[in-house]
Amino acid sequence: MEHIIKTHLWLANLFFLSSILMTTLWMIKRHKNTLLTQLPARILYMSEMIFSGLVPAVGVWLLITQSVWLKFPNFRIKLIAALCAIGLIHFANMKMKKYIAGDNINPNLVTYLRVAALLLLLVSYNYGLNLLNYSQM
Repeated sequence: MEHIIKTHLWLANLFFLSSILMTTLWMIKRHKNTLLTQLPARILYMSEMIFSGLVPAVGVWLLITQSVWLKFPNFRIKLIAALCAIGLIHFANMKMKKYIAGDNINPNLVTYLRVAALLLLLVSYNYGLNLLNYSQM
């Protein structure tokens, strides 16, 4: 069952990395309407969407195979922070697409949503590492 934990950890790392890079790219090029037509931005956007679906799926797989995780202290904080972060990423991407399409949306809103999502991902990731260390004691 160790491979499920490692898979979840690696997917979380890749999701966090793609989210950081996409947020950085958004902050650099948010004034351009061609952001999602460039290949690096499309790759980052697609990888972020793929990983945001795979991370919860592997997390559910982990909880099904090892339901003892539900008994750890503060597990709900990790779960809520992760789900809120994924929701914020999707909401920010929806607003980003509308802004690029020409709708009257404040680009700072997208930036704030993405930064809040990254902070929630950090909280979730740190709680997950603490739980992993706690489980190995």
